[in-house]
Amino acid sequence: MFFAMDDNKIHHFFDRIWPLYEILNHIITLGLDIIWRNVMLHVVKDGIGAEERCLDVGCGTGEMTRQLARRKRFPMRVVGIDFSMPMLRKAVRRNSENTTYVMCDARLLPFADCTFNLVTMAFAARNLRSENSGLTNAIGEIARVLVKGGRFINLETTQHPSQLTKTLIGIYARIMVGIIGRLLRGSREAYHYLYTSYREFYSIHELANIIHSSGLSHVEMYKVMGGLVAIHRACK
Repeated sequence: MFFAMDDNKIHHFFDRIWPLYEILNHIITLGLDIIWRNVMLHVVKDGIGAEERCLDVGCGTGEMTRQLARRKRFPMRVVGIDFSMPMLRKAVRRNSENTTYVMCDARLLPFADCTFNLVTMAFAARNLRSENSGLTNAIGEIARVLVKGGRFINLETTQHPSQLTKTLIGIYARIMVGIIGRLLRGSREAYHYLYTSYREFYSIHELANIIHSSGLSHVEMYKVMGGLVAIHRACK
C-alpha cells in the first residue's frame, strides 16, 4: 500500500520550502540531481527538431524548463506548469527566453488536444500519487496534449534492485531529513514526505506499465547510475 497524502497538504509543503528547494536538493543528492537532469537532456536531444513545443510538467522553480529552452541547436518554446504559486513566482523571476509558466493541476491540463511535440517531467511523478488514479490521470492528460508521434520523457527516482543499497539510501535520507528539520523550521515534515514518497514509489517496471496503460506506447526504460533513478521514454 502506497503512502497517500491529501493534495492540499502536499501543495502546502511545496509552498513552504520553495526558497531553498533547489539548493537543498543539490545538497541532499550530493549534486547528483544535476547529473541526472543532464542525462535526461541528452535523451531529450535525440529526435528533436526546430520550432517544437514542449510542456514541462511539475516544473517547480523552472530548473529543467530553463535548460530545455536554452538548447542552442533547435530552440523550443517551453511551457512550465506547477501547482505551487510560490515556486512559479521564483521561476518567473529567473525567466529565460522562450519560456512561459502556468499554474494548474497536471491531472487537468488547460491545453487543447495535440498541442505539444514533447512533454517532460522530472521528479514530479511521486507527487501525483495522492490518490490511486492520480498519476494515471496525469499521464492520460499528457497523452491527450501530445501530437501524434510526440514523446513523453520522465525522470524519477525508482526502487534500486539492491536491498543493501536501498537500506543505505534510507539511512542516509533519514539523517538528512533530521538535519534539515533542525536547521530549517517547518521543513522537517515536508522533507519527510519527500523521503517517504521516494521509498514507496513504483519500480521501474511498474511505472512503465502505468505509462503504457495510460495511453502511450513504445515505452523504453533507462536505469541511471545502476537504478538510483530511471528515465522512461514513450510515444503517442
